[in-house]
Amino acid sequence: MFHIYEDLGQFAVTITTEWSGRYQVEGDPQWREVTGTATTTATGPLFEVQERRSHLVTGLCTDVPKPADC
Repeated sequence: MFHIYEDLGQFAVTITTEWSGRYQVEGDPQWREVTGTATTTATGPLFEVQERRSHLVTGLCTDVPKPADC
C-alpha cells in the first residue's frame, strides 16, 4: 500500500485489520469457519514528511571540498 501526502509535517500511520478464521481437524477434509471476526488497530511512531527536489550537480556531493551546487 502507499499514500501520497499533500501536506508537509509530522504524521503517524494507523492500520486497522479485521481478522477471520477457519480451521481443520486432522484427518477430516472439511474446513470449519470460526464465527465472527476480530479487529486490531496499531499506530506506528511519528515520522516527518518533507519535500525534496533533485537537480544535476557537477560532482559528488560527498566530495571534499563539496561542490558549490550541492
